[in-house]
Amino acid sequence: LKEGFDVVFYAGKKNDYIKYMITLSELKGKTACIDIDNTLSDVNTELKKRGYDISIYPHPELNEEFWKSPYGKQLLSAALPIKNTLRLVQSLKNAGCNLVFATSRPPVLAGITYDWINKNIKPLWQKNSVIFTKNKTALNADIYVEDDPFEILRIIKANKAVFIPRWP
Repeated sequence: LKEGFDVVFYAGKKNDYIKYMITLSELKGKTACIDIDNTLSDVNTELKKRGYDISIYPHPELNEEFWKSPYGKQLLSAALPIKNTLRLVQSLKNAGCNLVFATSRPPVLAGITYDWINKNIKPLWQKNSVIFTKNKTALNADIYVEDDPFEILRIIKANKAVFIPRWP
């Protein structure tokens, strides 16, 4: 890469590339809210390895108490980052966005969440930029990166832009 040029990641449809680039060009100084679980952190793969049916959403066994258990915490810690989303988030940062990471995890999991971030995406975040919330639209970000279908609908209803990672 030549000095002075930013890396931009795009993995969408060819016809949408220009819209994507225009969106990025308009984001300098704006806030991007990035979800963690199954957007940045591949929790689903860890669940599948352990025999959970991830086609059920929300899964009744995977409640807040499950995630607070030692087994749930270990699963969250073991999840690998999703490379395509990391590239997208880097593009947002390169475009001049302020990055905020949001999760619906209970706040009691803050330590595990910060450890995972430090291990996997440290260059992309700053301390205190992780928010624990059940309603990400309440953050009033300018753009969102989200995988949860219910949260995506809430974001769209709030008339906000959302990037949705591709999942099988």
